[in-house]
Amino acid sequence: KVFGVFDGHGGPEVARVCQLYLVSVLKKQPTWDKALQNEPYHGNPADSPLGLALREAFHALDRVIGDPNRRDELVAYRSFKPGPGDRKEIDVIPPPLKLTAGGESTVEEAKTDA
Repeated sequence: KVFGVFDGHGGPEVARVCQLYLVSVLKKQPTWDKALQNEPYHGNPADSPLGLALREAFHALDRVIGDPNRRDELVAYRSFKPGPGDRKEIDVIPPPLKLTAGGESTVEEAKTDA
């Protein structure tokens, strides 16, 4: 079980998506299985397997919320309020965006163009 407070900073629909999908998204993270092993960890808690799994899940949920294919679902959650403990399984989590630089310019060329 997970307890969380979703403040609705992005609107009530965002808080409801988090309520429904957080557990499913968390379980799909590559570091989740390692987090369940309960091995002692003595470093920064944020870098522990559980900390990494939570961070990955939050980033994945952010991609789910921003996914254009889920826009209708997100809009529906403006008026639909799930009950306590309601959950849904996530089918597809959008992959992270890959940023690429266009062209073949070097830093020096960019400075001379300015």
